[in-house]
Amino acid sequence: MDINISRENRRRAFFEHLTNCQCPQGKTLNWPEKKANQWISLLDKLETNELFQGCGANVESIFDITSVEEARVVYEKMQMVGLAGSSSGRPGGDNHCQTSAPFLAYFSMLMNENYFKYHASTGETVPIPEEDSYITKECFNLLKTNRNLILTGAPGTGKTFMAKRIAEMFNAETEFVQFHPSYDYTDFVEGLRPIKGTNDKELGFVRKDGLFKSFCKNALNNPDMNHVLIIDEINRGEISKILGELFFSIDPEYRGIKGKVKTQYQNMIEPSDAFANGFFVPENVYIIATMNDIDRSVESMDFAIRRRFSWKEVNYTDTKDAILDNCNAIQSIIGDVNERLENLNNAILNSSLGLGTAYQLGASYFTKLQRYSEVTDIASKFDSLWKYHIKGVVFEYLRGNEDPFACLQLLEDAFYLRKHFDSEGNIVEEIQIEETLDE
Repeated sequence: MDINISRENRRRAFFEHLTNCQCPQGKTLNWPEKKANQWISLLDKLETNELFQGCGANVESIFDITSVEEARVVYEKMQMVGLAGSSSGRPGGDNHCQTSAPFLAYFSMLMNENYFKYHASTGETVPIPEEDSYITKECFNLLKTNRNLILTGAPGTGKTFMAKRIAEMFNAETEFVQFHPSYDYTDFVEGLRPIKGTNDKELGFVRKDGLFKSFCKNALNNPDMNHVLIIDEINRGEISKILGELFFSIDPEYRGIKGKVKTQYQNMIEPSDAFANGFFVPENVYIIATMNDIDRSVESMDFAIRRRFSWKEVNYTDTKDAILDNCNAIQSIIGDVNERLENLNNAILNSSLGLGTAYQLGASYFTKLQRYSEVTDIASKFDSLWKYHIKGVVFEYLRGNEDPFACLQLLEDAFYLRKHFDSEGNIVEEIQIEETLDE
């Protein structure tokens, strides 16, 4: 491929990054087009720069970099000669401040694969998943503004996957935990743990930090980096029991020392401990949680925790294209998949079922078709999907209905396209046109 075309593709990627995207550090650029073009022009001049030619970067132009690994190597070599960042005392270190910002912005894109959206080999635009271009970007801004975010909505819409992608956009250190009924304060904050005595017979207890407290200590020791805690299925745990007095300190308005609280085991904390005078959540800590609000096996979340989080409902339409496009195994039958998914979710809105959009199935359910790759008959693939993955879920939805089996039949007819439904859940009658012959 022509090297000039490759360079132009990376210029286009950087232009999009400057005008439409967010930096991993959480700062929104959104430069005007004129300023973006000025920055690109500054980087274009680099290939004629003597310092760049002599730094050993092994690329003729900064737009020849084709991978994250190569970007790291080139950036380190540029730092050595004072072309990237501040480097007083090095050749050119104080004379290139006007290009320092473009360098940092460009390399922040290259070192985060979410922003490198153009094929180096073909020059074609890489399709941007719907969740990245719309929903994930919106959630990114919500988390940046509110520090705490809950993703809620229909099952199978990729909420956990989205949470991880948002954390990547922050270029953050990430910790993942899943709440469940047995999870408690000692697991999350701190508690007493049994230890053996000196003779291996006596049993004693020692205070140990829980996951969140250890996570916050790490954030305190690394103040220049964002830290994102992902709590999966947050409503499956007993929130009051898990958080205890942390209800106050996780409030977005009380991040940092002003949100300091005394924990239950404060008198047992060593003087050298970072939280010896009280626990607080550092300002560089963000929390993303996920939940299926239709889960009947768990209690509803109380108002105290609700007001400390921003909320984003994820509908199946928000992530459908991104999830299906990333499943290569079903691309040969993607038309059939889309038709069945949409028709089934439309049927779920039928007034006789008493459900709603929160009960619509996410596209992740239909990616399970790839598990039946050895089944050559397409109809049999969909039979397996219905019998082993979808039927049981939707029947649980219908247990409270007067006639759940009749309701289940309605949804089965929708899945198999025996009946068609509009976007409001109404059955679309097929009009039979009778041909008449003129005598």
